[in-house]
Amino acid sequence: MAAPYTAFFGPLITTLSNRVALLNNQTDKASVAQQKAILKDLAVLNKTSTSEATDLKNAILIAKSLAKATPDYTNTFHPILENVFIGFYNDTSNLVTSVQNKINALPDTSCKTKAQAALNLAVAAISSLSSTDFTAFSKALSSAWKNGLKAQTLAISSSCTGSSGGSDTVTMTVDGTSWTASNGSVGAGYGNSTQELDFGGQEGSTSSLTLVLLGITGTGTFSNSIYGSYTVFNASTYSINSGTVTITTFDIAHNTIAGTFSFSASSGSSIVTVTQGSFNIEHLSVH
Repeated sequence: MAAPYTAFFGPLITTLSNRVALLNNQTDKASVAQQKAILKDLAVLNKTSTSEATDLKNAILIAKSLAKATPDYTNTFHPILENVFIGFYNDTSNLVTSVQNKINALPDTSCKTKAQAALNLAVAAISSLSSTDFTAFSKALSSAWKNGLKAQTLAISSSCTGSSGGSDTVTMTVDGTSWTASNGSVGAGYGNSTQELDFGGQEGSTSSLTLVLLGITGTGTFSNSIYGSYTVFNASTYSINSGTVTITTFDIAHNTIAGTFSFSASSGSSIVTVTQGSFNIEHLSVH
């Protein structure tokens, strides 16, 4: 059973499955090669994906495969893939809109200026998108997502929100090395209407963390609707591929949340593993 993280691939999976069935009785070399390539693409989609970043990478791989293997790629598969990438575009645009709303509500500080500058880069990347060139589209979209998450990290930090935040903590172990968010850098927000919870922080001038959970209404363990990033400044941004967050305290009335987390994240072929993560937020921004 196909298990992409996003819901964008349904029509593509159906069309690929139908094409395999049509080619079942074909014995000519071209048809056999085409069926083999499509079965390989379906196998990619049958692997459980735990992040939108993985889905985007898979979409690029499949687009390249189909362009090479199918004689009717332009008329049949390209329009379907275009809708897949539009789905990624919409999600990224929604992230940018959400972060812009957060920034608009911030007091005028240098932190707000930095957050807006990062978000402007995301907006510029989105503006450069071209759905006719999926490789360039993916590159620009990844840039938009990276800068959108960077802006979000800043926008929810206590430096931007103006909350006291000194008692808020986020700690974790990254590939065996302890990581602690600097005092005053931790921030968290929760949307009552969107049920979106985000938190993160920054360790000095070296790296930052942003975690976002969707559909949160109380305590529990969550693993299906998590995204975010771990960024090493002036180096790489690692997008979360899979992870688990356990919320042990969820007291919106008193602006308090706490819990634990772990995840793996990737940047190209490089992977980081985060364990022993914990957060204790007493200055949650609720909106």
